[in-house]
Amino acid sequence: MGLLDSSGRFLQNLAGILPTRGLLDSSLFRACRLDAWLSWLIAFLTGAVAAFEKCQFPVPNLILPALVFCLMTASIFILNQCFDIENDRVNRYKSNLPMAGGELSRREGLLLSVFLLVSSAVLSVVVGAIFSFLMLTYFLLWLAYSHPRIHLKSRAVIDLIIAGIGAGFMPFLAGWNGFLSPSLFPVTLGLAFLLAQAGGHTMHIAGDMEADSLLGLNTSAVRFGGRVVARWGFIFFLFSLALFIISVCKRETPLLVAVIPTLMLPLASPIISRYIGVVRSGSDIPSSFEEIRRATVRVQTCFLAAYALAFLFIVAVHPSFGW
Repeated sequence: MGLLDSSGRFLQNLAGILPTRGLLDSSLFRACRLDAWLSWLIAFLTGAVAAFEKCQFPVPNLILPALVFCLMTASIFILNQCFDIENDRVNRYKSNLPMAGGELSRREGLLLSVFLLVSSAVLSVVVGAIFSFLMLTYFLLWLAYSHPRIHLKSRAVIDLIIAGIGAGFMPFLAGWNGFLSPSLFPVTLGLAFLLAQAGGHTMHIAGDMEADSLLGLNTSAVRFGGRVVARWGFIFFLFSLALFIISVCKRETPLLVAVIPTLMLPLASPIISRYIGVVRSGSDIPSSFEEIRRATVRVQTCFLAAYALAFLFIVAVHPSFGW
């Protein structure tokens, strides 16, 4: 049985016994789009764990910054849906979102976004001035990305840069600077997350290329083609992996921190499937679920093998790993 089948069946069984099933199916929760920013949260937590390795702060101190980050990110995603509600209705991936599908009105979504934003802003002040500034910058960056009058998401190449900074570098930096001075920041690992998220965004815009083209949006995929940006994404991922290895070898990244993104790799199944489809057809993910499943398992295996080889290399060359 394939890895995707096993994990999928496990998650389905788990979802069936969770008491929060009704909450997870609610319009308000789905509007937050947690599934779309799990990798952002991983970047944040990796930064926080890296800081923990440096100063050994009490683990409960992580709770408030993580809550602030989650509230702020949920606010950003809901606000983006408020701006893009008409566009989402013609996008087959996003037409079932609560606002695009009519389950929530634009006004309700805006009120929810503002409530989450204000809550996160107030709590960020409790964490500290540097963290508050980072959260404000994080919000303004994504506001510029989504707001119809600025709309950086519709500017080729810039859309990838914003995605890399906003979804990779900034969350990692926020996780770190919730606890430590910026002067100690592990830049190499931060850049690894930047490139990883820029690579992931190429899959997102390649999948949305058809709808974005009809709407007149000039994303990188629309301008250069889905296959081209998918290949860019592969290059970004390779450089990201190289920086990740360099960061560990430079002792910027402890082994505990290195394990986190590696363990979270199976969460990338949907984006890996989309990548294969874009490279093969130049348009969208494969229509057959069985093809998606097989392709995902193959690519997952390759990625896991690459990480295993990288891990063995790090252990072999890093002087502090005397098992």
